[in-house]
Amino acid sequence: MIKLNRSSATTESNPRVAYFHIPRDSINDLVRTWQIARSADDTDEVLRKINMMLPTEKDKLAGEVLAQDIPPREFIPVYMVIDGVARAFQEQMDRHRVGFSFWEQSLRQKNLVDDWSVYVPKHISSNHKLRDAYLKDMESIHKIYNRWTQKGPLEDARGFVPLHISVRFSVQCNLRSLIPLITKRSCYHAQGSMWSPIIMDIMNNLWRYFPSLKESRIAPLPCEKVGFCPYEKDQLDRLEDESNPICPVLISDYGRNIEPQAIFSEMVSRYPDYVEESNKYAKSVGVNLDPELFGNVDNKE
Repeated sequence: MIKLNRSSATTESNPRVAYFHIPRDSINDLVRTWQIARSADDTDEVLRKINMMLPTEKDKLAGEVLAQDIPPREFIPVYMVIDGVARAFQEQMDRHRVGFSFWEQSLRQKNLVDDWSVYVPKHISSNHKLRDAYLKDMESIHKIYNRWTQKGPLEDARGFVPLHISVRFSVQCNLRSLIPLITKRSCYHAQGSMWSPIIMDIMNNLWRYFPSLKESRIAPLPCEKVGFCPYEKDQLDRLEDESNPICPVLISDYGRNIEPQAIFSEMVSRYPDYVEESNKYAKSVGVNLDPELFGNVDNKE
């Protein structure tokens, strides 16, 4: 049994990529792979020329290669630690398991009595009344969990843990596997508020290793790839159930059966920070919105 800390209370988690690493040697290997395949020189001469290249030259070449959806992306391994996300996020991540390895924090080992941190969805956290009610209910679950830690081992008490409890886990993959995940999970429809901070952290880290990629649309949104929103009907259903805002990119460019001005006006009336949050989202995925609706903001800078 665990000693209870009566001062412990429910807190809101901070989803983030706490650690991101691409081995420097893998960038060198990518350059070797590309030059070996593309050069007409003999192998020793190719390797000699590569050894003479400056690190900045190698980084530039690597960025140019990685901007293309070709097999050499597989030569770049990525390791990251994702922290402060909901347990439900980890379950969603598992849907991308081909090409990925995971190892998550065990809730049988973690002491949730003193560390009851939960993920709060964006549309709830932005509404003070809803947020207070949400955290109050989560604290009620916390008390049930605490009570059961006094009756037996943690592995029994964890049956009461909600899917929005904060967890951390490690991920390893290669860049070619990672890009489709970024494309799918950058989509506003794919529980954007849950994924957005993680995707933005991943992109910022990729740009840190490969600055030239910032100019490339290496992970276009699904609607950009096909020319229309694949989830238009599901998005428009939100007009009836009022569960979440409608995607601003759909309103701006990719809706086929919508009245943009009417839907925009409805979103603004429901969500006072809709324009501000929409531009934040657009900036995170590198797209511009309709300036007549969302203001003349260049999100591709």
